[in-house]
Amino acid sequence: MAGVGLVYILLKLPHMTCFRLSELGVMVIWGIIQETAVELISIGGGMWEYVERWYNPSLFKVGDSDFTLLPVLIWVVAPVVFYLIALRINKKCDSIV
Repeated sequence: MAGVGLVYILLKLPHMTCFRLSELGVMVIWGIIQETAVELISIGGGMWEYVERWYNPSLFKVGDSDFTLLPVLIWVVAPVVFYLIALRINKKCDSIV
């Protein structure tokens, strides 16, 4: 929801009425920044232990710990899905009023 808040703060009206790459971009970039911060804090605090799996390869190492791909992909895909659903819901709400 912080990504939606950033859309409202950073971009001009109207919000979430039709597809705008800038709105989606703000949410995706926020998601990646947030995920990176969480993973780096977890790695640095020893709270994260990487278990090698074929579907979650290591992107790079931070110290002795691996920074992995799957969480980053989730935070690229999740805002896209959220944004498309929000646009669809907004269109339905406009037709009701």
